[in-house]
Amino acid sequence: MRVVLLMLLALGQGTETRYENHPTGELRAQYGVRVEPDGSEVRHGAWTGWYPEGEVESEGRYEDGARTGEWTFRWPNGKRKEVGEYRDGLRTGTWREYDERGKRIAQGRYREGHRDGKWTFWDSAGKVDATRSGPYSWQRVELACGVPGRRGPGPRRRRAGPAGARRARLGSAHRRGGRAAGGRCAAGSG
Repeated sequence: MRVVLLMLLALGQGTETRYENHPTGELRAQYGVRVEPDGSEVRHGAWTGWYPEGEVESEGRYEDGARTGEWTFRWPNGKRKEVGEYRDGLRTGTWREYDERGKRIAQGRYREGHRDGKWTFWDSAGKVDATRSGPYSWQRVELACGVPGRRGPGPRRRRAGPAGARRARLGSAHRRGGRAAGGRCAAGSG
């Protein structure tokens, strides 16, 4: 019996449906999970999420724990909010955004989860908003010190201050281009 169960899991037959509720008891989400041999669960299959009032909030699919394919997000009144595609958990391709009345307010492309290429935004009167519309550019930059988010050859340790304040200081140093003193980990430098 155990061998048959493991074989079914290996063939992808170990999917189950999960339900989550809002704190008030209303259904919040229904989604598929794949049960791994070690007992852990990975989201895999259809996803539907609801607002506490019962309106659908989001619909899409997961594959191996990441959003994939077309997803639709809705406002609490049921009108579309955003429609687009995910690949490997990141937004990709053309996305359309709508206001609460269902009027289109933005359209453009995503690449690897970031706006990239021509984007058009509309104001409440339906006219193109020239101040926000136009080309968006995104490219991956590898820091000379290695993995983005690292600040030099190794982590810098501080003794004083709470952990949260320390993380905030380290994060702001990284946003400035690396180490707070000298920016030795800036993109393209060594």
